[in-house]
Amino acid sequence: MEIQLSTFMMVTGYRIEVPAYESRQLRWKIITASDGNITALREIETGTGDMIMNAQEIMNREDFKRCAAFHGHVCPGLSIGYRAARAAMAWLAERRSEDEEIVAVVETDACSADAVQVLTGCTFGKGNFIYKDHGKMVLTLLSRKTGQGVRVALRPEAFSPDAEHTALIRKVMAGEASEAERTRFEELHLKRTRDLLEAPTEALFNLTPAETPMPAKARIEPSALCARCGEPTMPSKMETVDGRQICRGCL
Repeated sequence: MEIQLSTFMMVTGYRIEVPAYESRQLRWKIITASDGNITALREIETGTGDMIMNAQEIMNREDFKRCAAFHGHVCPGLSIGYRAARAAMAWLAERRSEDEEIVAVVETDACSADAVQVLTGCTFGKGNFIYKDHGKMVLTLLSRKTGQGVRVALRPEAFSPDAEHTALIRKVMAGEASEAERTRFEELHLKRTRDLLEAPTEALFNLTPAETPMPAKARIEPSALCARCGEPTMPSKMETVDGRQICRGCL
């Protein structure tokens, strides 16, 4: 069972207080013994998506494992997307999208985008995952239910370049790294990943209300044949050339 606490509450005679330095709501899990008595209370996360866990505990979570399995490996970029998606979902108080209940707009096609798809349920196939080729670690999440949205942008100092890490990435990518250099790269890569998972949300991101208009829902329409290649194409994606409907691949 999970309960919401703001300042304090009584649980079968126990007074549970939120620390004075923590002004946000905390979610707690009541852990009970077989006889029904409370044996422990565990902080799960804050209202901004922060989790009161160390990096290894987070990486052992099923939602993080799903992100890693979908992406193929664990890396700093995946962790940024994981944290950004959780922060956005918490800000909107939304659940994972089964259909098009929420819309994600990402401004990078890097690793973070995979975690966003897994956690939010926004995908290209459902039409509620929109990619803008801006090359920025920015996620905008919009709720069709409330009409609200949040823009989550990586802070400049949150993932500052590390000279050694950057140099090793280049060597590894070029296939020029020695065994010792590969080992060192993996150590630094994992450390940066862990640091990102454990950092407070406000240290990683700027969260602001989104000003992005709500995108239209995905269109479903019968295909038409391209006048040049003859392949079935969505009519709304075709262009008229000399009075004929041509797919974009033939332009």
